[in-house]
Amino acid sequence: MDNRAGKKDTGFTLIELVIVIVILGILAATALPRFLDVTDDAEAAAVEGMGGGFATAVAIAHARWVADGNSRGTANVIITLEGTNINMNENGWPANTGVSGAGLNDQNVAECQQVWDAVLQNPPSTTTLPADRGKARYHISTVGSDICRYEMARVPAANPPSHRIEYFVETGRVTTTVPDLN
Repeated sequence: MDNRAGKKDTGFTLIELVIVIVILGILAATALPRFLDVTDDAEAAAVEGMGGGFATAVAIAHARWVADGNSRGTANVIITLEGTNINMNENGWPANTGVSGAGLNDQNVAECQQVWDAVLQNPPSTTTLPADRGKARYHISTVGSDICRYEMARVPAANPPSHRIEYFVETGRVTTTVPDLN
């Protein structure tokens, strides 16, 4: 007598395995787009966090300017934060670190970079050159002559820039813009 006649086979059939693989494929296809969106969420959170930190640092510099007894209209004032000299404009907002006579409406990308590096401790890498976007975390440009734009450096550049921080030198206002991810 054959010993196998009384036993049932155990294990999965080929059809059962194919059905499980198909179900896993369907689950992966529905979940994958959500996991891809995590990168955009992380970038948005990083820009929002950096924007908040930058706004706080600008406010601290302004508070130092006020605490030193300065008032609106006072020109050519230099404050020192963490050993760095920062030239303040006549409204008391950080304008540059390289030259005196900081005005309200004459910001260039070099001065925007100076402000970024001066008020932030361990700032993320930046570039002012469009060709170097892939080598830095933020690309710095100006909007008009009184707004510094710190855009998350994407290659190629988003048009319009989607993840960005803008610093209005005349008023000290800092805005953070990220795309609507909902």
